[in-house]
Amino acid sequence: MSRRLAKAGHLQQPDAPNNRSTPASRASEGSGPLGTSEEHNQAAVSAAFFPIPIDSLDAPSLELDLYLRHSRGAPVLYRAKGSAYSVRDCKKLADQGVTHLLVPITQHRVFQKLMTERVTTAYEDPNLSRAERTRIVRESCAAMISDLMTYPHIPGISETLGDMAGCFAAWCTQDESKFSYLLDMSEHDYYTITHMVNVGVGCGMLAAELGMPTDQIQRIVQGGLIHDVGKIGVPAEVLNKEGKLTDEEWAMIRRHPEIGVEILRTNGETCAEVIEMTIAHHERLDGSGYPYGLSGDAIGIPARICAVLDVYDAMTAARPYRGPLPPNKVLDTIRTESGKGFDKSIFDAWDRVVQRLVEQDPSRAVQDTGQPVPPPGILRQMPNAAGSTDQTALAAGEVRGVFVRRFMRTGPGVGDPIRCRVMSTEATAVRLTLPCPAAAGEMLRITLPDESTLNLMVTRTTYGPGGEPIVECARAA
Repeated sequence: MSRRLAKAGHLQQPDAPNNRSTPASRASEGSGPLGTSEEHNQAAVSAAFFPIPIDSLDAPSLELDLYLRHSRGAPVLYRAKGSAYSVRDCKKLADQGVTHLLVPITQHRVFQKLMTERVTTAYEDPNLSRAERTRIVRESCAAMISDLMTYPHIPGISETLGDMAGCFAAWCTQDESKFSYLLDMSEHDYYTITHMVNVGVGCGMLAAELGMPTDQIQRIVQGGLIHDVGKIGVPAEVLNKEGKLTDEEWAMIRRHPEIGVEILRTNGETCAEVIEMTIAHHERLDGSGYPYGLSGDAIGIPARICAVLDVYDAMTAARPYRGPLPPNKVLDTIRTESGKGFDKSIFDAWDRVVQRLVEQDPSRAVQDTGQPVPPPGILRQMPNAAGSTDQTALAAGEVRGVFVRRFMRTGPGVGDPIRCRVMSTEATAVRLTLPCPAAAGEMLRITLPDESTLNLMVTRTTYGPGGEPIVECARAA
């Protein structure tokens, strides 16, 4: 297997064991306790509330109780079930620096139903722009994936993702062009949940291209959406590491398919295709994959489909150490493994889909200029000796930060030092993990390793699988 393919999808691995049992039989044997994932699980389930973005609801009569947390005290009721919650309420909260509301964990099943309805309503709303429709559908789907990784003991989340997958399966067979814009082919960064949404959407289009019936497409979409759920057990610095992994780090990576199956079984998932895709999307036809080193017919069609999409999205996405790659360059690289590690007929079908989408709308994909792809990063304009400017990229890693504008009354205030970790960067934006949430419009000043500083404006806060605040920022003057 080529070194480039290995690096893109964490595909390089030591010699695989000579084991040819099926993924389903191997998964059913179990693989021991969840370790750190299980410890996180217990902590998450014991919590009484889960956060939702303030803009995820708009209802004349709420089906959920909404709470706010003031300072460091217990959450207090903001709106009870049956009350109204409108866009105006959302704006008022945003003006006060509130980004998320809290919902009792006992009402999560109701939230699942609302997210499914939100996906369907947004996709079919003729008054929404394509960009807004795409944002709502992808964010709602991502919220369910995140909650599955955070609260796997809450029943029904995987089933809800199956319901969303049913919508996707119908849409991709009805109008591929409209549905295809749910696939982010632009300069997106590699973030596990973003990747899972992309793989799910792509799996649907690929299964449709292969002529599969709608009910099978649904199961394959669902498998794609949650194939990497086990990565909750892998530290982010290992997932995003540039260069060769240590033996210990490889052991962590190779464990995530088995962790994923354990999480799905905990959540009540029994669909054979979903289990197959979760456990075997890193297996390769030539036996070079993991976790079991399966080969040939021991790897089912769903896992083969997922393998192609998994590597394709991992390579096209921007990473902290490089920029996004144009689709054609990625396809050329995967083609070298077609018929070896990857199923040739499945790869050829995905090649046709991508070529068709790019031909229909060239602007949707990163263009191949023939030049080396620059690394992603926030561009800082720094005068040089000649009076012109140099562009430098902000690398991933830990940096020092301080709030220079602060609306929220909890956590660090203006001037208080905070430790930030850069997760990923794009041309004009950066995603950080912080020890606290931050409201849209707040300002951060971060100090880079060379002791220079950069001002950032918060655009929104989301939450990672471990509940950590993930703050998205734009460059500020």
